[in-house]
Amino acid sequence: MEAARPSASRLALCLILCAFVGLQVLVDVTEATPAFPAIITCQSTGASPVFADALLAASQIADLTDQDCCNENCARSVCTTMTSVGTAAVGICTERGQCGGCMPCSEAGTYLKQLVRKCENGGLTAGTYRAILDDNFFLVQLIVFNSKDM
Repeated sequence: MEAARPSASRLALCLILCAFVGLQVLVDVTEATPAFPAIITCQSTGASPVFADALLAASQIADLTDQDCCNENCARSVCTTMTSVGTAAVGICTERGQCGGCMPCSEAGTYLKQLVRKCENGGLTAGTYRAILDDNFFLVQLIVFNSKDM
């Protein structure tokens, strides 16, 4: 006995829906993922900032849709604090010799929120998000740390 075949119209509808759903997933993943590999390193300890403070600080950066976040500190730390909320501060760092590195704040905030969520441990969170920004291998590091350490 031969298995029943779906009609051509049902098959076409299925292909259209599958393509739409696949495209939607691709768009969602692309918006939250850098073009090059990123490494999240969690450093949560008892001295880390409170999760809610860190998430709010990251969200404030993400809301700066028409601005670039730049590292303007060419001194020892090679990091610039972007904002702080309560116990949490967030910053952007670059490698020595790459001072002045910038990225859209909305992207930086998205990546910081990923870091904050991934590194949450017992209501505290801290860590780094290292990513290569472009094909020139410009390295940037986003950090979440305790605002007392500023």
